[in-house]
Amino acid sequence: MNKNNVRLPTGSRNDLWLEFQFGQMLQEIEAMRTLARPFIDRKAYESILPEWKQTLKNFRSSPGQNHFTWAIDEQKPVLTEPSEGKFEVGRRGKKRNVAAELSATWSIKCSKAGANEFILADNASTVVRILDLDGDGDVELARWQFDVATRTPSADEVESGTAKNKPGNFFHLQVDWRKADGSRSAFPVPRFPSSFVTPMDALDFTLSELFSDRWKKHAIAETRSGWARHQKRRISSMIDWQSHVLAAIPGRRK
Repeated sequence: MNKNNVRLPTGSRNDLWLEFQFGQMLQEIEAMRTLARPFIDRKAYESILPEWKQTLKNFRSSPGQNHFTWAIDEQKPVLTEPSEGKFEVGRRGKKRNVAAELSATWSIKCSKAGANEFILADNASTVVRILDLDGDGDVELARWQFDVATRTPSADEVESGTAKNKPGNFFHLQVDWRKADGSRSAFPVPRFPSSFVTPMDALDFTLSELFSDRWKKHAIAETRSGWARHQKRRISSMIDWQSHVLAAIPGRRK
């Protein structure tokens, strides 16, 4: 059995759904929570991430409940510690003080209570808000949205042009910048292809951007969390999954 976290389920090549392993997802959450501890606020470490993890455990064991919205509430997000210019290494002069909030909404389902895997039933989106901590109130500077489409179009749908799915790459990132007057742009493109799948992938990316050198050194030195192992497995699994998808496209050279 394929033990990767993200994989292509056995079945028709016309039904390419994303499948996740419960056990590995739970391990991944704990690994990132441990690794990120010096970079996230106390509430995120002690309650928000543990409670989010527990809701997935509860869903797995709930008899008769096969569809669930698994979320980190935007009203109770994972908040990072302030970053005073750590995202601009080597810059001189006044440094902007920022932080990030992470929320997520995944619509998931599984076949039965106690199942080993779950799949995406609908939306899977992680949102990161970059906040300017200087001045009055926390002003949103930018918003990063990491989306995973519900499923790939089938080979027949691609060939016939009838594929119905979210626009953009199957895994994509949208960057929503604030305009000079503080309003958000209504233009939704480009959608950048992304290798960041789960909310913990998005948190890793966010910390690497906000804290740059400090996060890099910490992630290399801190090996007890096991995050690097999970990340390696994710990337390998994603490449395997994409290979399966490509193999299903008509006309591809074997």
